[in-house]
Amino acid sequence: MSLRNAVAMVVLAAALGGCFWRKRPAPAPPPPPPPLPAPVQPQPPEPMPPPGIEPRQEELPVEPAPSVERTELPPAPKSPAAPRRRVTPAPAAPPAPEPEEEAVAAPAPQLGEVLKPETRAALQAQYDSATAQARQDLDRISGQKLNAGQAQSAARARAFLAQAEGMVATDPRSAAELARRAALLARDLANSVR
Repeated sequence: MSLRNAVAMVVLAAALGGCFWRKRPAPAPPPPPPPLPAPVQPQPPEPMPPPGIEPRQEELPVEPAPSVERTELPPAPKSPAAPRRRVTPAPAAPPAPEPEEEAVAAPAPQLGEVLKPETRAALQAQYDSATAQARQDLDRISGQKLNAGQAQSAARARAFLAQAEGMVATDPRSAAELARRAALLARDLANSVR
């Protein structure tokens, strides 16, 4: 045998001896992932009890701490439920008679916009002129035959006038605006009836 063949056999034996006959251990499988927590399902809210009935209070379960030993406690004695009392409103006391001095009381203050006297006078003038113009136009068409749209416009103008009359003392700015709208409606209506 030649030296070359002997060296090749040794190398081949060393290469085959280390990996071919020896079985490699299979790699360990990775650990399974931890289980996911169960999804929390929202609980529908409890309906509100009717007025006068106290809502019941539920006891929530108490979970023991994981590192503490569980010890059994004797059950708590149950107390008898207190009877529910029906609450009746106290009878209304009769109103106290008012002294004669308080009988003539000042009118209650009303809320509204604070206007300067000259502004109030200008708004009153606008209200008066618009109201007079609207009434004049409505009187002019009162005896004529109106179609459905014209009758609706006349009714709306009259409603604006009635609203303006009701608030001229407390809110002159709104009363003047309503009277102006009534005058515009009545003028358009009078022009369409001709």
